[in-house]
Amino acid sequence: MRAPTLDILVKLMKPTGRAWLLMAAAVSFFVAILHVVFVLIGPSAYSFFGGQRLARIAESGSTSPCPPSEPVYYLLIDRLIRNPITVFKE
Repeated sequence: MRAPTLDILVKLMKPTGRAWLLMAAAVSFFVAILHVVFVLIGPSAYSFFGGQRLARIAESGSTSPCPPSEPVYYLLIDRLIRNPITVFKE
């Protein structure tokens, strides 16, 4: 049996479900942009939103990720930079 395609799933979705899905996508997009803006603004943005530890790391000039995100960085980003072809084949 074939898996349903996206257009079939969208047609089957109720209007309220579609609205919630679009709202969730918009909020997710907004939060992603906000994270990029934090990095561009720097330590003052981290401090304003309660990330004093991240602000101290950014003020020290560190370019490595903060300790809680290091596993994600090394598993995804570092691997993608070293060998981008195998990341998408697995």
